[in-house]
Amino acid sequence: RSQDFEVIFVSRDRSERDMQMYIANDRMPWPAVRFSQARSNLLNRYAGNGIPCLVILDESGSVVASSYDGDTYLGPGKPLQALAE
Repeated sequence: RSQDFEVIFVSRDRSERDMQMYIANDRMPWPAVRFSQARSNLLNRYAGNGIPCLVILDESGSVVASSYDGDTYLGPGKPLQALAE
């Protein structure tokens, strides 16, 4: 199985300035969805209320692993474990 994947940051910050500060302070090397697009219906389909909400998608956009099981927040462990397998 290929381990090639790309991390894309989707912000839930309150402002674009907050998002930019978060990216800079944590030195995030991966691409980010524009702040103005971060609340699009497509992205909200994958969003949860907990932070961090990690979601792993396959090439077709199907969820492989998520920080949520329905409405239950599981945290980042399940998706991180899926990456390790």
